[in-house]
Amino acid sequence: MNIKRLIPMQYIEKSAKEPEHWNDWFTTENRTYVYNNAGGAGRQYAKEFLLAEQSGLCAYCQSPLKKTDSSIEHVIPNSQNRNLSTLYHNLVVVCKDPQKDSNGRSHCDMERGNKLLPPLVFYENAQVTSVSDHAFIDASADGSISAKHNLNDSTNSQVQAFVDVLNLNHEKLMRKRNDGWRSITEIFAHVPIHQRKDFWISQLNSVVRDTGKPYRQYLAIQIRKKLN
Repeated sequence: MNIKRLIPMQYIEKSAKEPEHWNDWFTTENRTYVYNNAGGAGRQYAKEFLLAEQSGLCAYCQSPLKKTDSSIEHVIPNSQNRNLSTLYHNLVVVCKDPQKDSNGRSHCDMERGNKLLPPLVFYENAQVTSVSDHAFIDASADGSISAKHNLNDSTNSQVQAFVDVLNLNHEKLMRKRNDGWRSITEIFAHVPIHQRKDFWISQLNSVVRDTGKPYRQYLAIQIRKKLN
């Protein structure tokens, strides 16, 4: 049995049990519930495992990651619950891109700090599949994302807070998403009219299957709009 852990722009499947060697990476004497006290080697092994689990993508924005440009993130911050500090099911890997946008803001880890995010990470319908839409996030051709227009006021506020706190509409992220979408639409321009629906179905299936494709959920949202 697996526990499914959802991030609004990333879908991460967690095993019911922590990895076999997790307790070796975070030994009993280092499990002080202060994450920085855990051994450096243990953190690196954990990061490698989590990176593989996430197919090399940031849990928040789906940018491609390397060990050197990423950090382990607590879904529930230490400031809220120290007992979850080294808990496998509370840890994901996110980017720590220091590049600032025109508003002087970075994104993801560099922007979140210890802010408590809305509990969208636990919602199973926070993803696009080949047969279902994302329940909370909408996407625009300019590369931006936002809360879906049909949400109730409370849910809309939570989703938009998640996007705003992490600055998921950072100019760099919008440009990268837009580049990915434009590359698909440029191919589409040459597809015969009678093959266009099949083209979008093929593109959607390809994006959904490719768990390591950067910005894949943004692209999937855009593609599903063509099929709805």
